Amino acid sequence: MLEELYRYLNRENKIQTTYKLSDEQNSAIKEAREQIINGDYLTNEQADKETEEWMRK
Repeated sequence: MLEELYRYLNRENKIQTTYKLSDEQNSAIKEAREQIINGDYLTNEQADKETEEWMRK
């Protein structure tokens, strides 16, 4: 059973594609993570509310 699981996991890993990010993309991710740590983000509800208000204008 463990051998079957190992074969399955190996097969799944071969299917997945590894993405290479540019320096700009890595920088944007780093900035976003810092914003989250600092609490500088909107919840889904807040974003929905802002979007609704924007669309009314």
